[in-house]
Amino acid sequence: MIEHSDALFLNSETLFFSRNQIIEKIHQKPKGVYLIKSGSVKQLIIVGDKIHLRGVLPPKTIFGHPSIANQTNSFTYKCFTDVEIKLLLSSNLTSLAEQQRLMLFNDGLYKENKLLIQKIMVLQNFSIDQRIIFFLSELHEMTEGRPVKVTRREVAEYAGCSVEYAFRTISKLKKNGILYMKDNLLKVHVEKAMTSFNQKDLKLIKQLTSIPA
Repeated sequence: MIEHSDALFLNSETLFFSRNQIIEKIHQKPKGVYLIKSGSVKQLIIVGDKIHLRGVLPPKTIFGHPSIANQTNSFTYKCFTDVEIKLLLSSNLTSLAEQQRLMLFNDGLYKENKLLIQKIMVLQNFSIDQRIIFFLSELHEMTEGRPVKVTRREVAEYAGCSVEYAFRTISKLKKNGILYMKDNLLKVHVEKAMTSFNQKDLKLIKQLTSIPA
């Protein structure tokens, strides 16, 4: 995950967004570079007429591009929770040194997207039930075990299934003691969740995430 101190964002503005608000849209040129101070942000893509959730960005993550990079957004960025964000506008990049530093971030973002592609390829080999378990476990680790708000539609967007199927799978996982979910607040028993994967898959999961295998 791409992280950086606040030093680069001294001349930035602070923005506040509510859950499900859109920050940036896919294929549009970003306003600048964003640093997530608190909360988390969804990465969404559209394939055909369906929306797919490709990941959730935690605090301290940087996304977006300076205008000098001449790139458009690869994702729609939508708030997963209430979010506080620092925005460094492209117009505020007054010095060549600042621009060069941000170009280095682009290299980091490229590596991050490469990791995301690897994760997607791994997930394609999982069953829908395993994708759901993986997603919920990753959220659990991201919030350090604190309850996290997630809807069945968001689970379905990530797993590539219907909301009805996500509902049935979540009900089954609750019955098996893998997760606790009430009023869309989620907690996961990660050790039990990981028993759904074989050793080869667990090794891949450990390489791609902070989930203990």
